[in-house]
Amino acid sequence: MVEKIEINGKIYSIKVGYYALKYAVKEAKEAGLKNITMENILTEGDEVHEALLFYGLELGAKIEGEKFDLKRKDAEMYLDNCFMDFIALLPTFFPTAETEKKQKGQKK
Repeated sequence: MVEKIEINGKIYSIKVGYYALKYAVKEAKEAGLKNITMENILTEGDEVHEALLFYGLELGAKIEGEKFDLKRKDAEMYLDNCFMDFIALLPTFFPTAETEKKQKGQKK
């Protein structure tokens, strides 16, 4: 599922999935955060939100066929601009069993 997020007044597509997780974990390990894995990145990975945002934006643009003009070196500022919105979106990409039950109940 692709969502939308506003950064600096522009709306971008975003999807945090395997691609974003893979590269965020890779960057974390390269930065010396050896305890970050794909399984615990959302609960233990405050340091990797920047990479999750960037690679999620890159994937969202690719899925939607949009031009991707953002730069990785600027991701910290993108995150600063949309931090609360990004944090609020994360659970939509990783629903729990309880969330899935609620969503199925609403569709009936």
